[in-house]
Amino acid sequence: MNKMSIATEFLVTDRAWVAASPGLDCSVETVVCIPSFRRPQHLRLTLESVAAQRTARRFAVVVVENDAANCESAPVAAEFLASGKLNGLCLVEPRQGNCHAINAAFETALATFPQAANFLMIDDDEIASPDWLERMIEAAETTGADVIGGPVWPNFDDERKRGLKRHPAFAPAYHSSGPVPVIYGCGNC
Repeated sequence: MNKMSIATEFLVTDRAWVAASPGLDCSVETVVCIPSFRRPQHLRLTLESVAAQRTARRFAVVVVENDAANCESAPVAAEFLASGKLNGLCLVEPRQGNCHAINAAFETALATFPQAANFLMIDDDEIASPDWLERMIEAAETTGADVIGGPVWPNFDDERKRGLKRHPAFAPAYHSSGPVPVIYGCGNC
């Protein structure tokens, strides 16, 4: 066994699965990865939007709770999985940090869903449009691009912060579809 295999095994076994859908279908070809950190009310909205996708594609979700001490988002994910609204699983990544959560999501998705060819990611404070999954996969299939990224349109719950929607920091990096040299951010890819 080489060093990379040993390190990967150690990282994966350090994570705890907290929920899985009954009769977990691991034969899907598409997996949506969702890192979550201390935003259970937003995760609920994100999961509702993912569950409402207009697609005939079978897909699963991998939700990664990244607050091992409090696990506020795990019960929300467990509710969606247990009810059958979504196929997939929820696990806890004990090391805090968005990169740790994202890596945990993709490592778990690759290991659990070996037939998957499409891996999407959305953050726990984003809402997927009803055709999001279909449009992302169609873009990958028609362009042959290895990575597809989309804009994240800001919507602030706090009325006092709504003016920030027009701030350049929240503007999409690109204003048209097509090849780009780099994708800025991974909250919608």
